Amino acid sequence: MASRKPLVRDSGGVRQMAAGDAIKLLGPLNQVASGSLTSASGIADLSTVNADTVKLQQSGASISQLGNMPVGTRRRLFISNAVTLAYSSTYIRTPGNADLVLNPGAYVDVEVLSNAGQWYVMGGMTATGTALVGSDSTKLPLAGGKMTGALNFASPVTLADSATPAIGAAASNNIVLNGTTTITGFDTIAAGATRLVKFAAARTLQYQATSFILPGAANITTAAGDMALFRSLGSGYWECVFYQRADGTPLVSAAQRSGRNLLINPLFNVNQRAYTSGAATTAANQYTYDRWKVPTSGQSVSLSGVIATVPAGGLTQIIEGTNLEPGTNTYCVSWTGTATCQVNGTTVANGGTFSAAYGGSVTVTFASGTLSLPKVEVGASATPFYNRSYDEELTAARRYARAVAVRNVTGQLYSATAARFDYIMDTPMRSAPAVSTTMTTSGSFSGDAIGSGQALFTTMSSPQTTVTSVNFDYTGATGSYTANQRIVALDSYFLDAEL
Repeated sequence: MASRKPLVRDSGGVRQMAAGDAIKLLGPLNQVASGSLTSASGIADLSTVNADTVKLQQSGASISQLGNMPVGTRRRLFISNAVTLAYSSTYIRTPGNADLVLNPGAYVDVEVLSNAGQWYVMGGMTATGTALVGSDSTKLPLAGGKMTGALNFASPVTLADSATPAIGAAASNNIVLNGTTTITGFDTIAAGATRLVKFAAARTLQYQATSFILPGAANITTAAGDMALFRSLGSGYWECVFYQRADGTPLVSAAQRSGRNLLINPLFNVNQRAYTSGAATTAANQYTYDRWKVPTSGQSVSLSGVIATVPAGGLTQIIEGTNLEPGTNTYCVSWTGTATCQVNGTTVANGGTFSAAYGGSVTVTFASGTLSLPKVEVGASATPFYNRSYDEELTAARRYARAVAVRNVTGQLYSATAARFDYIMDTPMRSAPAVSTTMTTSGSFSGDAIGSGQALFTTMSSPQTTVTSVNFDYTGATGSYTANQRIVALDSYFLDAEL
């Protein structure tokens, strides 16, 4: 049988082996039964218990020392009654460097790691199976928690010009970016990381749908002093969650955030024809509110605020082909209400699409229900409704029709009984308009001859019209007038260039 080296008992009563010696067990290693210990004067001297597992019996005690034992000694302490291990940098080191309150049923593993009397708490578990050490009031947990003071970031870090600045690797959350090179993205860092970036000069941020997401889904041209907050999406992908221009102007206007509405007067508030809500039309395709016509004679449209009730025969607007986008494109139609919609005679659902080519007009008809906020825009999906100003809607409507009020047309007498009138338009109309007249004096065309009072005429000549002007003659005046006198028309006119 191989020789055996005996274990040597040292002066402390512990059996030791020489360095390099090995021991081979020929059977199981059975530890002695657990021992019990009650502390005295705050000291639970583990060296007095001849067992690796020790039951602490005292109740409500505060233990400040665990006794002197050689480095490497390990013990498992089972808690019989509530007890506190008092933190000390000299004797008992605990996770979080704070007192450790232990309740019955818990256990804790301790080990001597440095000098003979300094024990470290290595781990353990409560009686319910939860972590032995709860939250440290001096530290935030990995999830949740509330700070009681300010979080102060490192001073801003300035990065050199680059197409892909490494803001993730920078040693601060605050970054200053120098240079003018177009930026196509940033470096890789864990998802959720944020960086506040200040731009030192004008440069382009190049929008990417997935890897470099920017407000407005478009490129941004920076200016010196602009600020932006970027958030990492992981894998080198970033999104800009906030952008502030140095001059305070918005990055994307309300109009840009919403697609351009090709329908004019969608709120029905431009009413140059003075149509009365609910009044039955007297002819087919009679216009009511500006740009909107009722195809079926005898039907009407009623308006309550911005909500129209449209008839079974429909309420129609024709979109001029020159208002479409160049080429052939997809357009989306949307509205609020119960009305149905047809585009060029084909039914389109709310939020549905149709295709149209530049130059060809598009006929949009809503029928049989309520209608508000109608919109036709380029693209495959609807965007929020954007309300243009009344002046913008009126200007757009006057391309197709315009009311000319009393005293807005001037002329000159070219004989004692005849005058010529001219009206020059401030903006061109779609085409040379048809002209209708409303007489101020029943049965007579009238004007105010400067210095001679009202002049009444029997006849109005056929107007001569272009997209920018209208001129016509009044003849058959009665009274004493002089050639070359200035005269102002006292009648009103309506110019119609609708599609």
